[in-house]
Amino acid sequence: MDEDLVSTPSEEIQISEVCYSDRFEFHLLVGKRGYETFVSRAKGESLKSLALKLRGSSASECRRSAEDYRRIPIGDRDRYVRTVIEVGSDLFKKMIPDAADRDKFRRILSAHAGMTIRVLAGGVCIPWEALCLAEDSDTATYRDFLGWNHVISRAVEFSYGRDAVPEIVNTTNVGLVEDENLASVRTGKTRRAAANLGGTIVTMPLRPLVAPSDRDHFYSFFENQSPPKQVVQFDCHIGNADVIQSSHMRVTRRFQIPFRAFDDLEMPDEPFVFLNACSSGSVSWQDTDGYAGTLHAAGAVLVVAAEADLGDAFMADFAASFYLAAHGSGTAVEALLKARRIALSADRNPSALFYSIYGDTRYRLELSPLAEEKRTELDEVARLVGDVWPPQRGPDPDYRQRKRLRPTEPDRIEP
Repeated sequence: MDEDLVSTPSEEIQISEVCYSDRFEFHLLVGKRGYETFVSRAKGESLKSLALKLRGSSASECRRSAEDYRRIPIGDRDRYVRTVIEVGSDLFKKMIPDAADRDKFRRILSAHAGMTIRVLAGGVCIPWEALCLAEDSDTATYRDFLGWNHVISRAVEFSYGRDAVPEIVNTTNVGLVEDENLASVRTGKTRRAAANLGGTIVTMPLRPLVAPSDRDHFYSFFENQSPPKQVVQFDCHIGNADVIQSSHMRVTRRFQIPFRAFDDLEMPDEPFVFLNACSSGSVSWQDTDGYAGTLHAAGAVLVVAAEADLGDAFMADFAASFYLAAHGSGTAVEALLKARRIALSADRNPSALFYSIYGDTRYRLELSPLAEEKRTELDEVARLVGDVWPPQRGPDPDYRQRKRLRPTEPDRIEP
């Protein structure tokens, strides 16, 4: 395994961003080697509009299951990628208007391909993974997305009183929270995805959830440590996701838990959480106070969350691919990057760009052996990963000229 993929605060790339009344500015800090500052004169509303457009740029066909999506002619699938490329290129050029600065940004990231980018959000929320870094968008491919080489780790407020981050946690028991209304749940697809972890699946009982007042039953699933749940997978619908504070998570037709109610949730097992719910990550323009950040504060050591409306069929298959990739990976970050590269290269599905990580990126999944009938799927993922791995790095000739002191930054949100 490439050890650089196990990011630490001294190794990783950090981006601190802030939006002033007259400009958008962000600082790119590479380990202890110094920083570069990039400034855009674009108004915040202009960037916000493009960021929203980028999150919604995947075609509706991209929401299909992997099996159905592959039946679409490759030319059409490349066209769906092309649409995201064009919007991602527009946003990148708005963020860094000077061509020489864009070239510098590209070369810095190329020299550190595979490393996690930890974003310290000072004022805005950019879908960084979907930025197209190529200068000429007409000749760009899926390999020119920032997310082809990097996973975004969003810094979130740390409020849970854990003593230390468990760098290696097994996956003996998997807690499954399923929205009974989703087609992928009714067909068993979400459960089959969780089975790729190789552990015992413990499903949240839905029978007691018959009214909004039944929150204690919802909470008890996480607070009851018998059995402990090292992984929790949510397959739920988020209602009114555009206004996060007034949104809700639907579990049954009659039980929908408001976002604010998650403040009372505790997860003493400190699990890894795969949050397969549309727009459950950071989608608000001015903060990262979404479901992912709230679950991290409740005790989850690491959360993988969708940052756009991706569709339950695609998300169930992406979770399955992620878990299979984790069997040959050191960290959850590496597994996410492998699953994304498979979706982009083999399927041409840009929806894989809209997942980010929240929490400590050193977290490793120690998976149980898979059943024999899963070996074929695991071998196929290994074959696809072999075609696109590892990330290839370019030279970085200018790093010695970078500023040695950290820039004056907005208040950091430390993990």
